[in-house]
Amino acid sequence: MIYKLKLLVLFLMLPAALFSQSKFEKKGDKALLKGDYPEAIIQFKNIKNKNAEVNRKIAECYFVLGNYDQSENFYNSIQEKEKNSADLLHLSQINLANDNFTAAVLLAERAGELGADPNEVQIRLDAVRKFTE
Repeated sequence: MIYKLKLLVLFLMLPAALFSQSKFEKKGDKALLKGDYPEAIIQFKNIKNKNAEVNRKIAECYFVLGNYDQSENFYNSIQEKEKNSADLLHLSQINLANDNFTAAVLLAERAGELGADPNEVQIRLDAVRKFTE
């Protein structure tokens, strides 16, 4: 009877263990909360099977650190259907910094379509106009 109870408990706990955050993601989240972006990047990069959320966290860390090339790489590793309005606004900013004004406008407009704050979208579009005038 005790064997069956242990087996039942094991089967009930297994899914929770499989779907819980990895130790690297927990450490990365902790570093992110502290504002230790380089440490967060290290921890998140140690995760073997990165999903869109992990890639987004890495991209945001690089973005905050001003490493736009790496940030863009990680944002681009997220499938288009999984990108949110904040991702697109950051990509718009990166393209603006790289003088790719057409892409900056298109990304800002797409962010607006996905529900980004209209004021943020307008600010981005105005910034592009200043650079192209």
